[in-house]
Amino acid sequence: MTNPKGHSGDSDSRLSELLHDLRTPLNQIIGLSEMLLEIAEENGHTDLGVGLGAVREGGLDLAGMLQDRTIIATAAQPGGEYWALPDASRASIGRVLGFCELALAESSNSRLDPYRDDLGLICTAARNFIAQARTSGLFIRLHTAKHWDHAVPPARENGGPSLQGGRMLVVDDESLNREMLVRRLQREGCHPVGARSGPEALALLRHDKFDVILLDIQMPGMNGIEMLQVLKRDPQLRHLPVVMLSALTDVDRVARCIELGADDYLPKPINAVILRARLGACLEKKRFRDQEQVQAEELLRTSKLQSIGALAGGLAHDFNNMLTAVLGNLSLLRYRGHISAEALPNIIEAERGAMRAQELTRHLLTFAEGGAPIKESVPVGPLLRDATAFVLRGSNVQCEIHDSPDLWQLSADPNQLAQVVSNVVLNAIEATPGAGTILVSAKNTTTAPHLPAGDYVVLTIQDFGLGIAPDRLPRIFDPFFTTKNQARGLGLAAAYSIVQRHGGHIAVESALGVGTTVTIYLPASRAVAAVKSVEAGPTSSATAAESHLRVLLMDDEEPIRGLIKMALAIGQHEVVCTEDGEAFLSAHAAARAAGRPFDVAILDLTIPGGMGGKEAIRNLRERDQEIRAIVSSGYSNDPVMAQCAAYGFDAVLPKPYQVRDLLQLLQELSGPRVRHAVGDVAAA
Repeated sequence: MTNPKGHSGDSDSRLSELLHDLRTPLNQIIGLSEMLLEIAEENGHTDLGVGLGAVREGGLDLAGMLQDRTIIATAAQPGGEYWALPDASRASIGRVLGFCELALAESSNSRLDPYRDDLGLICTAARNFIAQARTSGLFIRLHTAKHWDHAVPPARENGGPSLQGGRMLVVDDESLNREMLVRRLQREGCHPVGARSGPEALALLRHDKFDVILLDIQMPGMNGIEMLQVLKRDPQLRHLPVVMLSALTDVDRVARCIELGADDYLPKPINAVILRARLGACLEKKRFRDQEQVQAEELLRTSKLQSIGALAGGLAHDFNNMLTAVLGNLSLLRYRGHISAEALPNIIEAERGAMRAQELTRHLLTFAEGGAPIKESVPVGPLLRDATAFVLRGSNVQCEIHDSPDLWQLSADPNQLAQVVSNVVLNAIEATPGAGTILVSAKNTTTAPHLPAGDYVVLTIQDFGLGIAPDRLPRIFDPFFTTKNQARGLGLAAAYSIVQRHGGHIAVESALGVGTTVTIYLPASRAVAAVKSVEAGPTSSATAAESHLRVLLMDDEEPIRGLIKMALAIGQHEVVCTEDGEAFLSAHAAARAAGRPFDVAILDLTIPGGMGGKEAIRNLRERDQEIRAIVSSGYSNDPVMAQCAAYGFDAVLPKPYQVRDLLQLLQELSGPRVRHAVGDVAAA
């Protein structure tokens, strides 16, 4: 097999000869078309200049393709990116022959007489190129190939590309002509639909999707040129390929259609071989453009998510700090018992409101740069059942789960994945009025759209509810886009972000009045998850028998420092407060020097403008292995919070929290220490 990026020896010599022979007819095409362009300009035939310009550009495209040896191989290559030269050159050579053959066919048009001989020479040169390309054995790497999900179809005996599966809209006022063309397209494996007029065709285009429009020029009422103008003014339809049809031999009309944006022209009666070739080129262009649009939408959506991510971490951190002060003080009031019976319901409701606000920060943290998934092997069935059962509580909607007993385990963050399933199922419930059923299924697969080959589990969540309007479907993953009252528009955006960070793919299909299906592909692991071993660490100076602990606190928020000091005073614990890492380490050193070491340290992970918890714990562990260390942060998705032991901490206290959470954690840390065995973690 030839290395596509290099050629040497006999292979290089053979390639040079092939390229020389192939360039000869291309040079003829380029030279003759440029000469004819000059003649057309001198004669004032600007309409012909449009078509001749397309001929010249087709030749230049092919010459440029054969000029770059880094994209040329002399044998087939794996992966589907390399196309046989006849297939790779079909669109460009089609532009050359398309105009020239059409012009030569108009024998009665005397304006074309000065051009006929040279147009015939161009056709001959183009056919020579095609013949040489078929026997060259060359393969070209095309940018389009890597965007396509299907393999290159085998060449047909008649040399035409396959039209299999193409959705064609045939617009012709003559019923016989329309039916003949529909039947011919059906024989090619297409899915054609006929329309009798321009308005009827436009109505169909508003409610269905098509790949190519075949449009008759001469029609009563709105003729083909007028409909073409409407199409090209419509942002939703302007990129749809249009092939004009006409029995008229009027080059002016053909040129006018090209100027308006038509992709091709077919004279009547329509030759089946020409029809196949030209529609094949249009389909290639349409598929390429669709993939480009998908990529552009993905880039735009990713850009939006990145913009939110730049703000989300800091916003969620600050918001959780404020919630800690609110929720902590409310719980402190309840813990002390200084609340009247009349006021207690209000305090409880305020606490619930604070906890609901915490859900908003959890959604925001999904977009934050630091919220990368902490992956482990996750069994699919239990996760699906737990996540769906949680959101189905209190609903009249039923859920049927179909999963195979031999499902592979997911390589995923179980908390984030549960959030994805919960968000999608919740949307399905809200889209299902009254009582209904949601179908959830999971199965193994080794292929996934827009993803490399590998092991995946595909999750499908289907409802039979209201459905989503076509104009809203492309925006459902956009942050803050929602069609529901009192909704934040973050659920599906969060699901999209999580799936992307897991190296997966999420897609949605929906029809109004039929329902919606969400399909999620996630990387899977066939291996059983390994169990982490544990080892006993040194015993802390704080034991269960001790009633008082000395606690060293580091937090830059004064309300939180005050809250913790008051809360721990309930348990008669002694608290020393510091604002940053430097003051924290100094207080620790002073206490040890005085013979009164601290038993527990509570460190805020993020200190703006100062040493935070991650750096402080590294310094602390160099001098003290016995002190129990708690990491606390409003940035709960940080890897330090997910793998605290790997960074030297003994426990995690995510913000916001209640007083009982803090006191219970201190009590747990009073017992013998058990640390999980972890690998080395590089300092950030």
